[in-house]
Amino acid sequence: MLRPSESRQAISPSRIALIKWTEASASRSCPKLSVLLGGRPAVPTSSAPQPLSITAVGLYMLFGACLMPINILTHAPAFLLVADFRGWPAVLFFLAVGALDAGIGISLLRFAPWSRMAAIYFFCFRILNTAITFLLPRSRARFEDGVAAVEASLGRAGTPHPSLWFGAVLELGVMGLVLWLLLTSKAAFVRAEGRAPAS
Repeated sequence: MLRPSESRQAISPSRIALIKWTEASASRSCPKLSVLLGGRPAVPTSSAPQPLSITAVGLYMLFGACLMPINILTHAPAFLLVADFRGWPAVLFFLAVGALDAGIGISLLRFAPWSRMAAIYFFCFRILNTAITFLLPRSRARFEDGVAAVEASLGRAGTPHPSLWFGAVLELGVMGLVLWLLLTSKAAFVRAEGRAPAS
């Protein structure tokens, strides 16, 4: 009878390689069988590719966050549904929106699972807020007064500028496109979450 040390020496390198290959195949095809055999279930190491559209949305939100200091420096009024704010309330509003833009934008660039739904809710709110501001006559009038006050503070009172409706339609169109990109990217986030190792 062979002693344990001799039996280990009797196993050839090719047989060891065959055993390891068999264990790896069992781990990939049947994780439960791999666990029963004393191994660990195979976990895919490759991460899901991030769609270019999500990268574009993340960069767009970071760009929006960078624009918030301009609103603060020009003392622009802030509009929240049917209300408008000036002074410190407007500064706090712009800081909050800028923080949300930056936080969600960075999370989208990192492909965080929760960032997609957060961005969807955020852009639904922004679309609703912009639509109410321009569709309600009193809100639109206050917005026009706010734009005139900012232009006067910059010494550009009476300077011709594009119609406010053009800016509103353009902004709503861009945000609608962003929302559509987020809604159609669900499959990519599901695949990424499914490939992530269980904690």
